[in-house]
Amino acid sequence: MNNIIFTIVAKNYIGLANVLAKSIFEVNDNIDFYVFIADEPDQEITSDFQGVSYKVAKETLNIDEDKWQELSFKYDLTEFCTSIKPACFNYLMDNNPDAKIIYFDPDIAVYNSLNPIFDELENNFLILTPHITTIENYYSGEALENDFLGAGIYNLGFLALRNCKEALTVIEWWHQRLLKQCFIDKFDSIFTDQKWMNFVSCFFDKGVLISRDLGRNIAPWNYFERKVSVEDGIFYVQNRINNSNKTKLLFAHFSGLDYKNLSIQKNKNVPDLRYQDYTDLEDMYQFYKVRLEVGEIKKYFPLIYSYNSYTNGKPIISIHRRLYRRLIEMEVVPNPFDSNNIFYKTLTKSNLLVNSDASSVDKQNHLSIDKFDKKIVLLNHIIIRLEKIIGFKNYILLSKLLIRYFKPENQLFLYDKKYFRNSFRK
Repeated sequence: MNNIIFTIVAKNYIGLANVLAKSIFEVNDNIDFYVFIADEPDQEITSDFQGVSYKVAKETLNIDEDKWQELSFKYDLTEFCTSIKPACFNYLMDNNPDAKIIYFDPDIAVYNSLNPIFDELENNFLILTPHITTIENYYSGEALENDFLGAGIYNLGFLALRNCKEALTVIEWWHQRLLKQCFIDKFDSIFTDQKWMNFVSCFFDKGVLISRDLGRNIAPWNYFERKVSVEDGIFYVQNRINNSNKTKLLFAHFSGLDYKNLSIQKNKNVPDLRYQDYTDLEDMYQFYKVRLEVGEIKKYFPLIYSYNSYTNGKPIISIHRRLYRRLIEMEVVPNPFDSNNIFYKTLTKSNLLVNSDASSVDKQNHLSIDKFDKKIVLLNHIIIRLEKIIGFKNYILLSKLLIRYFKPENQLFLYDKKYFRNSFRK
């Protein structure tokens, strides 16, 4: 039975995948490592490590051209990379009948042998890790506790399975859902691929292991419960709340770091956290930072995501993807990337295109808006006048409606006025 590890990246993160590979091979033998490149690289990618195989996902996975266009357009980069995860598992299982397979996000580093995980797959067909493992009457973490309800119980930056009938059943079930519902969407109670895995422990009496080993998937959202130490060059973790026995640190998840500047400072997923708040994490971070610095991550970062623009080079922004999501529920839309096709032409006619880089539009929020406080005051004056005009009862009803009304998919009438009557979905 062969042991396989894989990750999925857009081409600008190939260097990060190589850093992950290096950390794996430093402490593990007899591993086959696959990197699935979600978009389309401009050149052949080669590795310095024996056992690394690069696969261009579009050429490798069993997804037809029309479905590929749909997925890569309606999903943003993060959503798309996670939507093809089950298809990558399927490919590996089809070609490796007896395999044990681990998926890692590319922003993970491995610190000790992964044999304990592979050994557990002898008696379990699937292994998951929860975001947090410590019960507290008064929660002490930096991430909002209810964020875990929105993101899912388990963090799918890691998933391990053994190729068997039960695992194939789960992967196919998961695949079908991610083809349609792999969005980050609070309204629909989904968070890419993660929330779906909440169901798995409901479906099986045995064979699913929920690993509470603190040395697995340590990440910014659980630093409050996990303390790291180093003894004779070996990294260990113990519960900083109840001082439990130490366990080896197997892998750490460096979610949200500024890799372009090699700046390990604030984490976007836990904005109030700096790793310096926990001095015991310094050695763990330094281990990773050294590997980032000697890796070739800056070589790949300038590469542009293949599915960020139309064929004429105009940027695709988030609302375009969401309008398309609603539109394909109602009618067939030819290749949405093609600037000569109806989707792009209608966006042009309706003046819904931008000339700037998509990220300059999509990454704007209340923290980046100039004089935000003054604009809120102005808006509040407008709202007070509106409430006086329509009355308090009608204002409450209107506010309830607007919560969903302003969901991007429900703005399809901006795209074409013929959808004035049927763009809204409850």
